[in-house]
Amino acid sequence: MKTIRVVAAVIRDGDRVFATQRGYGPRKDGWEFPGGKIEPGETPEAALAREIREELDAGISVGDKLIQVERDEEDFHLSMSCYFCTLLSGRLTLKEHEAAKWLKIEEIDSVAWLPADQIAVEKLKEAWMECGKPAEKKIAVILPGIGYTCDKPLLYYSGKLAQSLGWEVVRVPYGGFPPKVQGDWEKMRQSADIALEQTEKMLRETDWTSYGQILFISKSVGTVTAGAYAGRHQLRCRHILFTPVEDTFSFPLENAFAFHGTADPWADTETIKRLCRKSGVPLYITENANHSLETGDVQRDIRNLETVMNRVEALMKAQEKEAAG
Repeated sequence: MKTIRVVAAVIRDGDRVFATQRGYGPRKDGWEFPGGKIEPGETPEAALAREIREELDAGISVGDKLIQVERDEEDFHLSMSCYFCTLLSGRLTLKEHEAAKWLKIEEIDSVAWLPADQIAVEKLKEAWMECGKPAEKKIAVILPGIGYTCDKPLLYYSGKLAQSLGWEVVRVPYGGFPPKVQGDWEKMRQSADIALEQTEKMLRETDWTSYGQILFISKSVGTVTAGAYAGRHQLRCRHILFTPVEDTFSFPLENAFAFHGTADPWADTETIKRLCRKSGVPLYITENANHSLETGDVQRDIRNLETVMNRVEALMKAQEKEAAG
């Protein structure tokens, strides 16, 4: 029997979830969590972000998995991965569905769910209270770049924002990189190894299991370090990636957000766009900005910095909202 792998988004807004009514096919009019098929080479998280953009014209943050549904249909086996999600941008415009509703948990049985989605609904009802609990502790780790230290604008103000929202902020001031790294990918990888080794030493006493929310805020080579460290320690976390480089995308980047300038000499814009699309990473672009997201026009740079920090704050608040349910 053929297996079809799909993903579904349990989009939450406080005590409500978003349900859609199918507008096509043999199961037309049935209610479901929005989503769709996983394309070859896609991660479930990337597929889900793509499907919601295509079906609902919206951007989402993909969170923890609710349930893996395995079900035999008439002529195929359905494997459906369901994830909690938070709306980041857009207005959930229906492009393929017939109707949609925001349902409170006490209203969730008021619609006729499709069989696979009904399994997810039962799990959702069981897990609702536990999943909705706010995290007890949250930590933001700041990983700088080569020459772009934690006291530079992007990292300094991101750290201040995190502190204002109640995050414990840990800054990792590594260094000792080889000279003339730009454009030399061998030296870039050597620098990433140096940064990772120093990060391991500085964070070796951190008890990650004690934190309900983990956020890495990184810059340039630090974005490579963040992905490598999170992967090595199997951390469930989010990433804010300032001016990522090509090697950044060598690691799984679930729930990551990237910022790039079109005049960045360290990273080609079209390459970064392609890698972000492939990884399902939302990308925020600053036109004519360099590797520090600066243009050389002071007033313009101040305005751009304000725009970037507003987005960073929104991302942090979205994570807190999702954790709080």
